[in-house]
Amino acid sequence: MQNPYSLVDATAPANRWNARSPRGFTLIEVMVVMVIIGIMAALVAPKLFWQTEQARVQAATTNLNTIASQLQLFQLNHGRLPTNEEGLQALIEAPVALPGAYPEYGYLEHEDLVDPWGQHYVYRRPGVDAPFELMSMGRDGAAGGEGPDEDIQHR
Repeated sequence: MQNPYSLVDATAPANRWNARSPRGFTLIEVMVVMVIIGIMAALVAPKLFWQTEQARVQAATTNLNTIASQLQLFQLNHGRLPTNEEGLQALIEAPVALPGAYPEYGYLEHEDLVDPWGQHYVYRRPGVDAPFELMSMGRDGAAGGEGPDEDIQHR
């Protein structure tokens, strides 16, 4: 008589897994899985890299807009834009002989003046068609370039 509480049927034929002991994966099975994972990584990685670069470009554009807004606020408060010598540092700490009250904590934090690639944003005054020029040199940190290496300018 069979035990009604038993999970194993003693009368059933032994399955093929019981014949092999200990249980595990063969080298071939492991190698096939590794090849499949490698192929999937090779297909997915470039797409993830491209999205990461797109996110950095978008972050740089947003940062440039924020810096430009703070430059305009600086101009409203002090009657002038920072000089080329003062640069964007004037948004972090008050330049010497600055007219008007300077905010206690400045206009920006130091981290706000570094682009997503670790380079400092470029500020020039006067700009070509504007009171100032504000830009990131992109991934390569050099003027010009294409794609993610392209310069990002505030417009």
